[in-house]
Amino acid sequence: MHPTYNGMPATELRGVRWQKSRRSGREGNCV
Repeated sequence: MHPTYNGMPATELRGVRWQKSRRSGREGNCV
């Protein structure tokens, strides 16, 4: 799993989007 950072490509965000939804991480809540 790649670490999420502010300003990462939308293509990467789309790939981990479902993972962030499940985990509800600190960044997941922000985005």
